[in-house]
Amino acid sequence: MTVKDILQNAVTRRTSDVHLVADKPPLFRIDGELTLTDLPALPAAELKETLLQILSPQQIEIFEKFRELDCSYSGVEGYQFRANIYYEKGTAAATFRIMPTTLERVINFDFPTIMKKLARKRKGLVVISGTAGSGKSTTLTYIIDMINAERRAKIITIEDPIEYVHHSKKSLIIQREVGTDTPSFASALKSSLRQDPDVVVVGEVRDFESISMALTAAETGHLVMTTVHAADATETLNRIIDVYPMGHRDQLFVQLAGSLLGIISQTLVPRKDGNGRILATEVLAVNISIQNLIRRGALIELRGQMHTEEDEDMHTLEIHLSELYRKGIISRETALEYAKYPNMLKWPEETQFSHSTHRQAQEKISEIPMVERPDQRVLIIDGYEKDCQSMKAVLQKQRYNDIHIAHDGKEGLAVAYTTKPHLIILDTQIYDIECFDLCQQLKKISNPTPHVMMITGSLQIQHMEKARTFGADDFVVKTAAYDLFIKALNKINIPL
Repeated sequence: MTVKDILQNAVTRRTSDVHLVADKPPLFRIDGELTLTDLPALPAAELKETLLQILSPQQIEIFEKFRELDCSYSGVEGYQFRANIYYEKGTAAATFRIMPTTLERVINFDFPTIMKKLARKRKGLVVISGTAGSGKSTTLTYIIDMINAERRAKIITIEDPIEYVHHSKKSLIIQREVGTDTPSFASALKSSLRQDPDVVVVGEVRDFESISMALTAAETGHLVMTTVHAADATETLNRIIDVYPMGHRDQLFVQLAGSLLGIISQTLVPRKDGNGRILATEVLAVNISIQNLIRRGALIELRGQMHTEEDEDMHTLEIHLSELYRKGIISRETALEYAKYPNMLKWPEETQFSHSTHRQAQEKISEIPMVERPDQRVLIIDGYEKDCQSMKAVLQKQRYNDIHIAHDGKEGLAVAYTTKPHLIILDTQIYDIECFDLCQQLKKISNPTPHVMMITGSLQIQHMEKARTFGADDFVVKTAAYDLFIKALNKINIPL
């Protein structure tokens, strides 16, 4: 069999990647799973010969000299292939990524609504992140085509290699390939600023020079889009920051705060019906509060802020996985497998304290009678700001006036050791520390040892027993009227 024969077979099977190794049948990655095919194995000499047939004399020379080669191949109609040919145990081997060349085949994802808003921006930096094979290139193709159809702009793409060939519509599109048209991403980025672009698309930023040039382009009035290999929005920023020397990072935080428009972190998860995979995303939309966190370098607080923001464009991966589960698109097991923080998933069969109840909560709180209570310190640890404010209002009605608030576990521990609260109200859905472990740590604080009331808006029955095991004094479900919360407060007798 020739390479063309194998690839022709692969495109009929919903394959994303083809792996060719000597003396083994070809392996296809189908819906994320590596699958051994029933195609005949290729002996080492035959495999090398058929691989060399798709290369130019110049590419063969580079391959033999450096023992590996990145290139593209277009021998199957309607498809482009990104190839990496290399040596393995002294024999030639190859991996091919399959990319359709017709836009209808490429654009088959349910993209987040913010994508269109970002594509219509005139300047700034947009980052698409994800692990290998998560569809980052497909997302860039979608955005480029959207701009091409809507705007009279000059779009310069810098790719390694060119994956989808765009044809100019309203826009003028210039596509440059690293290694063929330009020596590097950084070099092409630098020269692109002298080519009157409106939009610059960089296949990937990998080093200090390319990242700094991308930021410069964004700061000088261009819309810059690029990809980063990272699992979520916070890790994406950490990857960018890690390539900078320590002495330059304060300036980098300022640049990112001023230029970054958003990060779309994505992964492909298997559908419940077995019919392929669906896109799950995490979106960081940069607003004033996010800008302030980036400027201060407080990246550890980003996820908590994403969880608390009432912004239709912004969501964590766990929120999107929960939505896909509620719609019946993915299974519960898949949601748990792909979630970075499984305790942040929200299940529809459990009691939910939804955002829509907060107006009702405020109305009910206003009806609560004032009571006399000793002046004691209270700490609320809850990732959702509106819940914190509602509970604070209830506590103030109960004459608790020394009230402190923390939005994640690490902050909560620090505040607890500093203020020595008599009562700690701990939400189950904090993201950075497992809530029951945190409860146990909080109970170790002495003089005084605090009462810990665990509270939840997403009831899981096993949590009640677990809370007792880890030392919680009470476990309360949030309600719009906060009646259960008030009853729990009235049961607590905290000696001064």
